[in-house]
Amino acid sequence: MLRVKGLLHYGLEVPSLDKGADFYSAFGLETAERGNAVVIRCDGREQDQTVLTEGPVKRLHHVAFAVDPESLPDWQRHLEGLGLKLLDAPKEVPGGLWFRDHEGNLVNLRDEGIAPWRAFGTTDAQDANVGDRVRRIDQARWLTATERTRPSVLATC
Repeated sequence: MLRVKGLLHYGLEVPSLDKGADFYSAFGLETAERGNAVVIRCDGREQDQTVLTEGPVKRLHHVAFAVDPESLPDWQRHLEGLGLKLLDAPKEVPGGLWFRDHEGNLVNLRDEGIAPWRAFGTTDAQDANVGDRVRRIDQARWLTATERTRPSVLATC
């Protein structure tokens, strides 16, 4: 039985890879160049969550899903049986099967494993929710909160 195991990453097309890498690095994510792309990971996760490629405007480039190992030939037969046209892989993100969904979005199926999730509370020295230094990982704080939410005055644009 064919099955999708989960989301591997999504791809964004951006006008400048350098500016994209700078933004996401300043945002606290790990970035690295890989060929003609920039990959982005969360700290401590051994899996690319986002792949930046260069293009004229910022837009969704593709969505990549993990499928069972060795199942790509079966997926190819299945997709072709549905009348979907398989496409060549973009040079920036080679590998797997590529096609467009019913809305025209580029989809990539890859027979790669999904990196395991870290256990809650195992982040490194960086605090979660740095703004008020309250670690909220694995805590349902809204159930026991007694203080009012901030800010007390609504900001206007």
